[in-house]
Amino acid sequence: MLVTNRFVVDVDVADEFTERAHAALTALAARPGYLRGRLVRALDDPRHWCLVTEWESVGAYRRALGGFE
Repeated sequence: MLVTNRFVVDVDVADEFTERAHAALTALAARPGYLRGRLVRALDDPRHWCLVTEWESVGAYRRALGGFE
């Protein structure tokens, strides 16, 4: 399953956003069913970002979001 989360981020806070997005990827990577993920930026508008993750199943993704550790 492919999950795409889109963000519009002001350029002046992009560094902070990328740190937090990579921390989120690290947390998600520790969950069962996570396959891979990446943070990507639009070429035509530097304010637009996507956090893209791949999961074994819908259930694995939903359970990952329910982890409170």
